[in-house]
Amino acid sequence: MKNLTKSKTAMSLLLIGLAAIIIGGATMAWFTDSTEVADATFTAGTVEIEAGDSVFPEGKLYDNINPGDCGRVTWDIVNTGTKAIELRVKMTEAWTGVGSETASTANPFYYCPPSDSEWVMYEEDGETWLYYTGGSVPGTYSGATEEERTVPLTLVVGFDGEEMDNDYQGASVILGSEGSIVEAVQASNDAPFAVWGNAWRTVTDPAY
Repeated sequence: MKNLTKSKTAMSLLLIGLAAIIIGGATMAWFTDSTEVADATFTAGTVEIEAGDSVFPEGKLYDNINPGDCGRVTWDIVNTGTKAIELRVKMTEAWTGVGSETASTANPFYYCPPSDSEWVMYEEDGETWLYYTGGSVPGTYSGATEEERTVPLTLVVGFDGEEMDNDYQGASVILGSEGSIVEAVQASNDAPFAVWGNAWRTVTDPAY
């Protein structure tokens, strides 16, 4: 009878001790492990372009023009960045050596893309822009060749026979003068619309 009482007493003391450990928040040893998380590097792409020199058709010279003449001139625009891009160009022209101020305000010089061109003209806020609508131009990241990353901008130029009077003898006009610019924007994430607004939606509409 005494042994049974001792056993019950010992068991009670053990339970009380365990309860005290749990209530007291005592720590215990557990098997654990840890390791580092591998790096995840994110590198931004680049949007970079180059515009080559103006090129005239072989054998065609524009240093002795006449009223009524027309011709073509081409610039090669190269995507040298990693990202695919969309393009637009603003051209300005400037006359020098015109005989009178009156003549200089009646500009006899005109330009536009050829009828089969993937460039289209769009006027906005008094400025004329040329938009490339032939699809995005690939970047170097895609492995595209320089030829595949090059977009020629060809313009037909003309000199109005009636407006180009004697005041224009010996005068010169520069197309691509100060104020002209080539703009590129990443083709992804609807960036052209975000940057160029409704003009982009308009010129890329098949009905335009």
